[in-house]
Amino acid sequence: MIDGLAVMGLEVKSSTPPELATQLKESYDRWGPIVKKIDFTADS
Repeated sequence: MIDGLAVMGLEVKSSTPPELATQLKESYDRWGPIVKKIDFTADS
């Protein structure tokens, strides 16, 4: 599985629940405004 993810340019990394929460919030803060601006939805 790790090799399969690496082929897609993804890196497997373990983390604690607080570290994951921080990473998810940073991603939301970064991409949320862009997603809203282009009116992207899961049905798009």
